[in-house]
Amino acid sequence: MFGNTSKADSAESRRCRRRRVNPTRTGKIARLPRDIREELNRRLQDGEPGKQLLDWLNALPKIKAILAAQFGGRPINKQNLSEWRWGGYLDWEAAEEHRLRLDRLTGRLIQSNLQPQSFETERTAGQTEANPVEPGQT
Repeated sequence: MFGNTSKADSAESRRCRRRRVNPTRTGKIARLPRDIREELNRRLQDGEPGKQLLDWLNALPKIKAILAAQFGGRPINKQNLSEWRWGGYLDWEAAEEHRLRLDRLTGRLIQSNLQPQSFETERTAGQTEANPVEPGQT
């Protein structure tokens, strides 16, 4: 059963693996400046409709210049936005979630007055108190 995978199944599997690796993106939106991509991602996260996003992006002078220089002046279209939503935006969203988790962890460390390297010290101190070592024992 598992040995009879078709070439299409195997190609789909390779595409899925590549997506997980977060390859460098090369589409129109990926080539935009970071600050514009960040703003776009925030607007996507807020649920702004695609038509509004396209109108906003294609009206920016900075974007018009990039599109003229790199894409023959062709505007960012629905397909470009859709590809970004299912690629770059999802990568950004995952990175944001990771950053937020780190921020929460850091906040808890600061709140409890622990330094990251003191976890091992705290753990071994607890063991020593529970099992005191008599002088001369090793």
